[in-house]
Amino acid sequence: MKRTSLLHLLVIAAAANLIIFTVLRVVYVRFGALYARTWWEWVAILLLAGIIFWLGWTVRAYQKGKKPNLSGLRAMRTLVLAKAGSVTGAILVGIYTGGVGVIIDRGEWHLPLQHGYGINAIGGAVCGLVLTVASYVAERFCELPPHKPEDTAQRGDVLRDALGEAPA
Repeated sequence: MKRTSLLHLLVIAAAANLIIFTVLRVVYVRFGALYARTWWEWVAILLLAGIIFWLGWTVRAYQKGKKPNLSGLRAMRTLVLAKAGSVTGAILVGIYTGGVGVIIDRGEWHLPLQHGYGINAIGGAVCGLVLTVASYVAERFCELPPHKPEDTAQRGDVLRDALGEAPA
């Protein structure tokens, strides 16, 4: 599995921003207000970021020899979860900043309802960024260390012995 690219995450965030900005602008023009955001969203996003980072930390501890009872399947699942978390965080950043963009574009930041929505959306974007960074770091924790040439030669000897081939 390839590493998650930062450029890939930026493109995802920009695409989500553009889509949400367009949709919310139509909704705002048609209905005159944006839907309410709550701080519970922040709690859920930060909780998910903490869980993903903790799971990545346990894989890191396993690689350093401090947690020998961790299974390879759990490490792989942690890697997949971290990858999904970084993409999800990028999407959330795009969604929340798209909402802020609509308010700024309409020039109605001073209205109490829109100001409250904007503050909550900025908080959500920050939480989405925290989720992206925590997941990105957890994904790095799950990487295997690079192989040393002498390890490769030893593994090649073991493989040749297993296959019954003579060294070249």
